[in-house]
Amino acid sequence: MQQCLKPLGEAASEIGMDRPLSSYTQQEALQLINAVVTTYVEAMVQEHERSKYPSARMQLDAQPIY
Repeated sequence: MQQCLKPLGEAASEIGMDRPLSSYTQQEALQLINAVVTTYVEAMVQEHERSKYPSARMQLDAQPIY
């Protein structure tokens, strides 16, 4: 969620941060939603890919089973 802040701010800035959210058109609201959802999904995919392959350090730290 933290990674969504910058894209959200950029989209809101492009639309006009001086305007209340209630004055946004449907297209403008969807632009904000798209910025957040796209960033969130991309971050989740990256996390999933990263977690598929544990780091070598984790494997080295494992205790041998005798």
